[in-house]
Amino acid sequence: MAPSTIVQYKCVQSKLIEFEACSETKIRLRIGIGNNKKLLKQEGSYLKRFEIKYTKFLRQSGSSNNYIGLHMKVLKTLLKYLTYDKGLSISSAYKNFTVYKEEKPILVLSPERVSFLINNREFHDSLPAYLKRTKDILIVGCTVALRYSDLMNLKRKNLSRYNNATYLQIVSQKTGSITKIRLPEYVVEIFKKGSNKKGLLPLISNHRLNSNLKELCALAGWTEPIDLQIIGKTNTRQPMYFGRFCDNVTSHIMRRTAITTMLSLGMSETAVRKISGHSANSTSFHRYIQFSQAYLDSEIEGVFSKLQG
Repeated sequence: MAPSTIVQYKCVQSKLIEFEACSETKIRLRIGIGNNKKLLKQEGSYLKRFEIKYTKFLRQSGSSNNYIGLHMKVLKTLLKYLTYDKGLSISSAYKNFTVYKEEKPILVLSPERVSFLINNREFHDSLPAYLKRTKDILIVGCTVALRYSDLMNLKRKNLSRYNNATYLQIVSQKTGSITKIRLPEYVVEIFKKGSNKKGLLPLISNHRLNSNLKELCALAGWTEPIDLQIIGKTNTRQPMYFGRFCDNVTSHIMRRTAITTMLSLGMSETAVRKISGHSANSTSFHRYIQFSQAYLDSEIEGVFSKLQG
């Protein structure tokens, strides 16, 4: 089991304990039902009531549909495991738990903004030390296309030299795939700073990094208003976030930026997948392709508009 999966399970366990405390009820699971129609109906009704109450509890705490969907997915996996792997006779009503899933639009930094972070010395010098460290992480993340968990676990042993070039080689924590990337000099210089003796990048929690990224992007002037929408199960578009670009930036923007930049600037899909670790039929990678094409279409349209005066 992947470490990230264990973290998810512990998160669900923690929320279930919190739910019990808030609702002042004990969650139960009736075992040994067999084919008793009366018990099956009672347990089905109980599980439905639990789903409704637990979903409401998560919503009241500000959880997104995707987060609620994650909880329901974990619970369904657990109950399926008890049924088929452990042979316990329980109600199959858990199969009807709704796993909410919404497709969020991709938010990325443009190549011009990544270049600004890399090259603008005046902006760099104006930042406090903690935002300089955050900027370094952002630059590396927007270059190498690694998942956040892999990025923050980079060690000196992941670097190698060959033909006067520096390479980064890792085994993904999530997929187990091997990625080898030739590094540009500006990334090598960031790694040389050695602010973290155990790793290549400064140690920082994901929560703190997200907060710092918002502050950094605000100082960079990336405060234009945006209106992101989400496509839900009914295929209807619902506004989800309103506000400034900087307020919607999280650590996810790094990998997304790296992948879309590579695609937008002409790198082949096969080469990008080899770096990012996506499979050939990955639905998430297909979204990057669509976004990159939309970006290219927009840029080309701008060029044609200028030609037409």
